[in-house]
Amino acid sequence: MGGTFFLEVMDYCEVPYNSFPFDNSSVRQKIVEKAAEGLVIEGKIAGQQKVGEWFAEQLLKEKTGSKREIWVCCARLYCMQSFLYEKLNEVMRLTGDPKYKGFWRNKVPTFGPFALLFWKLGQDEVRWKMTVYREVDLSNDLIKQYQNKCVDLSEATRETTFMFPACTSTSLNRDRAEKYGNVLFIITIKWGDGWNIAPHSIYNYEEEILLRACFRFNIVSCEFKETKNKWIVYLVSNHEIHIRNPAPTESSML
Repeated sequence: MGGTFFLEVMDYCEVPYNSFPFDNSSVRQKIVEKAAEGLVIEGKIAGQQKVGEWFAEQLLKEKTGSKREIWVCCARLYCMQSFLYEKLNEVMRLTGDPKYKGFWRNKVPTFGPFALLFWKLGQDEVRWKMTVYREVDLSNDLIKQYQNKCVDLSEATRETTFMFPACTSTSLNRDRAEKYGNVLFIITIKWGDGWNIAPHSIYNYEEEILLRACFRFNIVSCEFKETKNKWIVYLVSNHEIHIRNPAPTESSML
């Protein structure tokens, strides 16, 4: 899914297929320039032209910077309430879906370069096992699907392993997560599953851990807790099984 999108973006940006292309400053500068152009275009489409232009200016200031400096800028822009967060995730959710192939391919030149910088230059990675939380509102039908797909980790297969195609916002703070939604995801993640973007967000009190696009997991349990008046769903990261199954979802979920 996301892999196909990024391969097309790399072709569009003429990124060489070697082991460490992003260590080359000229490669990074070229992608930053294309990312800035794309943000202006998408900002105008979203009716937020001034925001898109400001985003582009911020990114271009870091054009000659290190990988970390560019990524921190991307993280800061992504965390803001704007078209970027909403529309980029929409594109990533639809990559790999044959029905929307034309749509996401049209976004390769605009959102693609920014996504490539954000995903591939990723800094502040999760470097140990931890538990994060995400609140969602799911229909009864989707909750039933989660119940039906629970599996013992020792028996996990490709058919019982799923992914979130887009980057997924989670929190280290369970109390905050439990305030919203009828479902609480309790997610065990491992090294490299996401980034700690709280230091780069104006909403740092949310203690956000952003899961990578195409985060793979198994559903361990799905039970209703009367004391919480909420469904509690346990998910566990699974790096070992390579799959292309999107998680049971609806537009309000991710």
